[in-house]
Amino acid sequence: MSADKKEIQKRRLINWTMAEESLGNARGLVATTFDLNPSFFETDYLPSVLGLGAWDDRTWTSRIALERQLALMESVTIFAEAGRYQGRPRSLRVEHVPVSPGAGRRLHAKVTLIVYEKGCRVVVASANLTEQGYRANRECAAVFTVTDEDRGDAHILNEAIAGLRREMGPWWTEGAERVAEAAEQFIGQAQIDEDIDTRFAWSGGKASLLDDFLQATPSEPIQELTIVSPFWSEGAESRFLEAFLGKLKSRDLIGEDMKLSFLTEAKHDGEDDFLPILPPGFGAFDFGAYGIKATAQGVDPSVLPEEIDFKSDFVGKRPLHAKTLIARGTGGATVYLGSANFTRRGWSIDLPASKANIEAGIIVRLDRGDARVDSLIPKGVGPKVALTGDGEAPIAEPADAEADQPWPSFIQRAALTPSMNEKDALELIIEVDQQTESTPWSASLPSHQDEDPTGELLKVDSNDQSVHRVELNEALFRQLLKEQEILIKWPSNTTGRAIPLNVDIAAREGLPLAPRVGAPREQHLIAYYQGRIAWEDLFPDPDDPQGQIDLERDTAPDSGVDTSGIQSYQIREFVEALTGIRHDLQSAMGSPAAMRLALFGPVSPTQLAKVIESSVRDGVRTPTGGAFQLVEILQCVLSIDEQAVAPQNISAWRELRDKATVEIRERLSRIRYEHPEMFSNDSPFHEYESKVLGIYGREANS
Repeated sequence: MSADKKEIQKRRLINWTMAEESLGNARGLVATTFDLNPSFFETDYLPSVLGLGAWDDRTWTSRIALERQLALMESVTIFAEAGRYQGRPRSLRVEHVPVSPGAGRRLHAKVTLIVYEKGCRVVVASANLTEQGYRANRECAAVFTVTDEDRGDAHILNEAIAGLRREMGPWWTEGAERVAEAAEQFIGQAQIDEDIDTRFAWSGGKASLLDDFLQATPSEPIQELTIVSPFWSEGAESRFLEAFLGKLKSRDLIGEDMKLSFLTEAKHDGEDDFLPILPPGFGAFDFGAYGIKATAQGVDPSVLPEEIDFKSDFVGKRPLHAKTLIARGTGGATVYLGSANFTRRGWSIDLPASKANIEAGIIVRLDRGDARVDSLIPKGVGPKVALTGDGEAPIAEPADAEADQPWPSFIQRAALTPSMNEKDALELIIEVDQQTESTPWSASLPSHQDEDPTGELLKVDSNDQSVHRVELNEALFRQLLKEQEILIKWPSNTTGRAIPLNVDIAAREGLPLAPRVGAPREQHLIAYYQGRIAWEDLFPDPDDPQGQIDLERDTAPDSGVDTSGIQSYQIREFVEALTGIRHDLQSAMGSPAAMRLALFGPVSPTQLAKVIESSVRDGVRTPTGGAFQLVEILQCVLSIDEQAVAPQNISAWRELRDKATVEIRERLSRIRYEHPEMFSNDSPFHEYESKVLGIYGREANS
């Protein structure tokens, strides 16, 4: 690959998400974003992170492959600005958490933490999790990776994780915490040198983002100050700029004839040139009164065709979305890059830090001549417009900002969780903030029409409880899996607003791979464990009759007799699958998530035990035959050699193994209870069970 091609590859932000063989498989992901495009996230971004190659959302096998990879992760949790909600990703294994900070604040940070088998990575960027952000816009990003061989950026990752927990505190989830803990387990603690050149910067703390930036700037006059931003404070520009420059002046940072450059989005003037887009107040402000020479220029939107290789309508133009602030003096340069636009709420200017947006970025000290400084300053287009304060500067006014949709901020979350009343069932919970006045309010299916009251899930007239529970029948449960959202109506929005439905960690184990896809049947699970069919084949496309598995008629090799209903043959088939069950469990020792999937997922010993118990209850299997199978499944789970488990995963394995054995034993106990005449203490079965399970030091239930 030529040097030019390598540079272009590096400049594609999506490439920095791609799985690397040296890091192993992704184990978890936590991200914050202002905008989230669900389709891009699930059909482009996630396949890149998970290393799924040429992923095709139109094929069922690709869909199932993605779901399996997600099930193997600790969690994928996305925190997104609530007011910008435009639907959730299709997979309920992705946790979509709307964040509504209130009081005019917004979640604007763009931080992604990815935990791999052999490393951890943090991406701090200006780019939202959208196709525009990762494929089209002119963005900036910093990528930090920690491996066993390179731990130089460990302090950055620790600061990122601490900030994620702090800033997302009211919305922090168990899934996000699992990913954070896995990252910290790998990274360990890192000492932060007071003189370190690179720091993670979160807004909303005790100090403003601007104060953090100025604190990192040497106490010497700034000769050149470059501000790159697509959006700017509007409506009170004079007050905003006075507060900003007053901060610099109070620290004696304004150098003689300091040059201040605003680089902004360019607007074609309809002829042969481009104008910088800035609020009018910037053109009317007297920078000269501060001894500053200020200019504004649009950023060149042109782009090489080979830089964008997937959509023809993006070729030739690249909108500006990067946000940087660069201060150069004689001793070096201080650089900020991240999510903060040059606005009051972005930089905590002229308002308390606690009122600022939730922003994130990197502050770096570099040598003045470092090539990385210039690389963060995009090429301008059109004239450099002098901002002299006369209000006559040829600048273009920004377009009106897109208004956010109303949001039911009193709703803290809606989730499927294990039922309190019925084993193996899920219920819907809706948690609310009782301090927020919102009543009356209702929750219903988004497909529900006013004239169809069957779609209403809940109606609340008072704030007398923080958790509301809705029991689900099978039809309602399937409908929720399909719609994946809840429609909330409240006094200030009687038409309603859809909010995402999530699934608690404890409930994901039994989650179907996709809506309308049931759990595999016993003969299919047996065939998988025997190695006769692939994992993906267990979940055929419900809309493709030709793709359904047909193992109903299994014939004896010589006679051609149908043996599918003969119990002796069924048991023989089961015994031949036991080696596969052990092998499947041993292959899952790499991470707790893989263990959970192998023990409790739709293809697991506990799932097989469930369908066997149902077979006994339905009279398809004799009680003795079913009990024999459950004992052998228990033996498979208990016989896994712990030497195959990594030391850091031993406790997790033991906890999950014990949980699985309890569940299987409970099913075995129910069969005994319902057929006591077959399982007395002096029965042959009791003697068999004691011998099989006794070797593991666990007394068989009697």
